[in-house]
Amino acid sequence: HVDRLSKMSGDQFDRAWAKHQVQDHKREIQMFERYAKTGTDADLKGFADKTLPALREHHQQAQRLASGEKAVSENRDRQDSPRANL
Repeated sequence: HVDRLSKMSGDQFDRAWAKHQVQDHKREIQMFERYAKTGTDADLKGFADKTLPALREHHQQAQRLASGEKAVSENRDRQDSPRANL
């Protein structure tokens, strides 16, 4: 993906990047849902379950962005972002 995106610019890049974000968030949500249901480590299951709402919100934002809508977070100051815990 990086090689393909690096050769793009402007609107072409924006559309491709947004599409990539939608796909990535969908895969992440599926992975986190699966682990929240079937994982073996209680702490990781809890983390997956706690993180899912933020991932779903990000996925919705990516979908809006990909469709041309402005992707604005309803809760800009949220601390439950999966990346906030890294």
